[in-house]
Parts: sequence; C-alpha cells; structure tokens
Amino acid sequence: MSADWRPRLWRAVFVVTVLTILVLALAPMPPSPRSVPYADKVQHAFAFFVLWVMGARTGWWRKLPLAGMLLGLGALIEVAQGLTGYREASLPDLAADALGVALGWGLVAVKPAT
Repeated sequence: MSADWRPRLWRAVFVVTVLTILVLALAPMPPSPRSVPYADKVQHAFAFFVLWVMGARTGWWRKLPLAGMLLGLGALIEVAQGLTGYREASLPDLAADALGVALGWGLVAVKPAT
C-alpha cells in the first residue's frame, strides 16, 4: 500500500484545525469565572503551538512562510474579533499567538540525541 495519501490527509487535518480555531475564536463566549490568570493567553499560545507543529511537518525551507502565515492568521482573527461587537481585539492575544509559534519552532528545531 502506497503512503501517498498521508500528506493529503495531514494537510486536511491542518485545514480542519485552522477552521476549528477560527470558529472558536469568533463564536460568542459564554460568561465564565476566570479561575486561572491569563488562561485566555495560554489557550492562544497552545492553539498556535499546535498549528505550528502540524504545519512544520514539511521541510525547513517552509518554516519562515509558515510563521508569517500563522501570525497573519492571528492578526486577522484579532481584527475579526474586534468587528464582531461581542468579542474584542487584543494585542496581548496576538503576542500569545507569536509565543506559541516561537515555542513550536524551538521544539521542532531541537534534534533528539542519537
């Protein structure tokens, strides 16, 4: 059996993950008590960390464009949230997105000892 279907499947999972994050980012948030400080920033960083790791399965030459695309996505999400009327745009959220990308890049860059 050929493994030719795996890259297409991986790209499809990546696209579905991006779309899921978009829906969650733009959906109205139910009121909830904030028991963990900066939980929202941790969620942003984690989401973009996951996107980075998923997208980084390609060659190293694509890392910089991937980082730019993910940060652009984060910026677009913030602008869209500001336009909804029930969410707000936040520069610290975009910084958390960038932190998630940076942590992902650092993780992928670390080569395991052989």
